[in-house]
Amino acid sequence: MVGATKVLELQSVASSRAGLLTALSKVIRLSSQSLILGLGAYLVIEREISPGLMIAGSILMGRALAPIDLIIGTWKGFISARDQYQRMLDEQEVRAKRAEAMLNKQEVYAKRAEELLTKQEELFNRQAKGTERYEKILETWERQQKQYQKYLDSLGKNAKPNN
Repeated sequence: MVGATKVLELQSVASSRAGLLTALSKVIRLSSQSLILGLGAYLVIEREISPGLMIAGSILMGRALAPIDLIIGTWKGFISARDQYQRMLDEQEVRAKRAEAMLNKQEVYAKRAEELLTKQEELFNRQAKGTERYEKILETWERQQKQYQKYLDSLGKNAKPNN
């Protein structure tokens, strides 16, 4: 809400300044045209120029000052376009930074996923080695069980029952 209020205040100041410039340019234009007409009237009275030349001078002065009025009238649009262009550049910069941050995050996530896959592979290999060791122990135990059974069987054959 504070930002919106500040924007409205700045727009109000800009609008009042633009109105002041427009009014000032009109005053200067009308004053200069009046001075030209007054000077022309004086010269007509003194018979230095004709009345047609006085009117022509007034028209020429109005046409000469018209581009200045046009510049002042379109200045607000020019400033607005410049500000919008700057906002567009700023937005592009922000988006580029966001995209770079996203790429960095993706790289971090990819690196982390690679680390996790490596750890998982190590655990799997360790588990496989443990399984191999277990199988070897199991085979050894079964072999020893068979040897013990053979020993017991041999004892049973050699042992004579007591009658």
